[in-house]
Amino acid sequence: MINRRFVMPRLPGLARHWSLFVAMPSGLVRVAFAATTTTLTPMVIRSGTQLVVSDGFAYLHSARTTVVVDPYGTATAVGGWLAGSSRLFPDEDDQAVWGMRGDSVGLVHVGTDEPFASFELPATTVVGDAAPLGNGDIAAPGAGGTYDVNSSHIARRVTAGRLIATGDTVALAQQCDTVDGCSLLRVGTAPPTPAHRLPGTFASLAGSRAQGTVSPDGRVVAIDVADGDRATSLHLVNMNDGRNVDTHLATAAPVDGNEVAVWSPDGRYLWTVTSGGALDVVDARTGLLAPESAKLGLRGRAEALAFAFG
Repeated sequence: MINRRFVMPRLPGLARHWSLFVAMPSGLVRVAFAATTTTLTPMVIRSGTQLVVSDGFAYLHSARTTVVVDPYGTATAVGGWLAGSSRLFPDEDDQAVWGMRGDSVGLVHVGTDEPFASFELPATTVVGDAAPLGNGDIAAPGAGGTYDVNSSHIARRVTAGRLIATGDTVALAQQCDTVDGCSLLRVGTAPPTPAHRLPGTFASLAGSRAQGTVSPDGRVVAIDVADGDRATSLHLVNMNDGRNVDTHLATAAPVDGNEVAVWSPDGRYLWTVTSGGALDVVDARTGLLAPESAKLGLRGRAEALAFAFG
């Protein structure tokens, strides 16, 4: 059961106009910090359903259906391009989302069915592992590395390795070779800048299954390191000096492109789904749970998270 209204904890520095979306088996929860309320749009959300938020609209996408929930909590099934897509991606434009069909990617405005822009990924890329970049392009692995692909059909190699995490302006790549082992590279995406190798040994510890998300200010990346099939451990890595902070938190393993760790827009707090499905708040400055973490008031298993303005 989820309370429809309760007083939200006052996290220091947290802007009141931000909203947190949580996909749970019983429906979509929206935590509106401005109104100090949480609302539930009842629906059946199966494990593996993808959650993407754009301009206050939440898209819940699965192989069976695509549903959009408007800012007032009304859920509507949608057809067209998005319903036939294998995956959805958020765009840098807050009023549009990407939908992937085969090797084609279409950009769809909120409230419409068909894309106003589309392009095909190069034949050399691995379409199933494509991911959005903060600059509005698509990152796709292919022969010889990972490529930044835009709507002009231009594919620029970002790194010879694989991207672990992306953010608004920078991405984190893991590159391995037989001589030097694995290393982490900080790659600027908006604007494009040469890769910068981070010091430290975390790249080798992360292994091949690590993935994460870069803070909005580009200073810290939260990386989930696999520790089995369903659980991971959360690490915070400084994007300038490679310093690694192990939070010692057991987090849920990301499934089907969903986010199980999302940043507040100022980069100070990180919301995470634990291995048991609970919701925690980490203070990124210390790597410790915020004291207010236990006061979020949500009951039930969280499957996916998203943060948005409004």
